[in-house]
Amino acid sequence: MSGSAPVMDAGELLAAFAAHELSPVEALEACEARIDPHLGAFAALCLERARAEAAAAEAAWRRGEPTGPLCGVPIAVKDLFDTENVETACGSALLAGRVPARDAEMVRRARSAGAVVMGKTRTHEFAWGMSMLGAGDEPVTRNPHDPDRMPGGSSGGSGCAVAAGMAPLALGTDTGGSIRLPAAWCEVHGFKPTHGLLSVDGVWPLAPSLDHVGPMARTAADCARLFEVLGGPPAASLDRELRLCDDPLPDLSEVYRALMCTEALGVHRDAGFWPDRAAEYTPGVRARLVLAKTITEDEVAGARAELDCARAHMDAVFAEFDLVRSPVASISAPRFDEHIDPRDVAAPFVVLQDLLGLPAHALPDGTQLTGPRGADALVLAAAAAF
Repeated sequence: MSGSAPVMDAGELLAAFAAHELSPVEALEACEARIDPHLGAFAALCLERARAEAAAAEAAWRRGEPTGPLCGVPIAVKDLFDTENVETACGSALLAGRVPARDAEMVRRARSAGAVVMGKTRTHEFAWGMSMLGAGDEPVTRNPHDPDRMPGGSSGGSGCAVAAGMAPLALGTDTGGSIRLPAAWCEVHGFKPTHGLLSVDGVWPLAPSLDHVGPMARTAADCARLFEVLGGPPAASLDRELRLCDDPLPDLSEVYRALMCTEALGVHRDAGFWPDRAAEYTPGVRARLVLAKTITEDEVAGARAELDCARAHMDAVFAEFDLVRSPVASISAPRFDEHIDPRDVAAPFVVLQDLLGLPAHALPDGTQLTGPRGADALVLAAAAAF
């Protein structure tokens, strides 16, 4: 088995394991062979441990006793989730060498279901950005479909790994589109659940009231499969024709800037990083922290009032429609040398769902489906139908 073997999604792998047509060890070997350092999907690997876990999963399938619904399936984890005995630096020099003693709750659940963690995928520093540029404004993660193009962020490493066949499943986070943009630009699936539905225990915060965690995969069915393991409702099937709204969503970019930046500034102050260690940040995140200091209480109050209006607007939309279909960004993945800030082209389309806590699923065609709070199963079922 090698990297030239056909790329299989998690559902296909599980069927092959059950039929003894493929082993978890062979599946891991194929994923490992596809890891391309030039693409920069991974910040850290734990392949020795993964091989041991894959061998144990192989033995379990051979006995006819798989250890869980993801037994032997490789998974990649964004470098924002704590991972036991594996460095979790959150893409920042400030946390280099940090090795947690335990797994984040979502990692624990995935591993308890039998998933085999391969390593940590790259994130924009502290998940505060979408360009996947490093300290010297150089690309740290590239788009596997065209390495000269951006993969989107901040879960760009997870999107890249899934799209390139390095892992069939990945965990990401979404505070302002950070699952959905890399899913769209890397042409995979990415699901942001209803806010608060999945635990963020052990996940480094960007803005806690807006932070979400969720699955990324090559298929909507695999997103649903991983989502259920993480604590979401079981997958559903559509039993009626959906009422889809194609009207533009309200642009809450400025609302998001005011609310998210002030909250994120508090996180970094509380961590003791800002302003004492300002020089250790990448230029982009340092500039955002400086900007956050200038946001006034009046701006925050105005943003909250505008958010209330947007909430009422979306309530009215969902009284008439089941789901909203909209773009994830105004353009497809740009070249790095175009010097486009992804926030400018994506924020008008993706921050509303985080601000209101709405479930949203990004599709490989660059569109997304958004539903009312709690309609996670419906959004995933609709995504599987597209």
